[in-house]
Amino acid sequence: MQKVLRTVALGAAVPGVISWISLATIETNALSHPDFPTESYSQPLKVKGVVRYVTSDQKHIDLVANIAFFLSILTGLASVIGANSLSRL
Repeated sequence: MQKVLRTVALGAAVPGVISWISLATIETNALSHPDFPTESYSQPLKVKGVVRYVTSDQKHIDLVANIAFFLSILTGLASVIGANSLSRL
């Protein structure tokens, strides 16, 4: 069972890294976007304490990537804690 939990923990790292890269890319690009809404950049996104406007697609990807990032962290932590608990038995 420990081996399975460790595999799950490592498996959780893959979507975590992918979502982290997605978030970093969107936020880096958003820094060069306007700080006022335009026709294409209509969705507000807070980046480094400043509101920038991004496209609807970027806003959606940011939302999904945030959720995936935190779920992968929770899954990884739960698996590591479970594996460590089983090793003490």
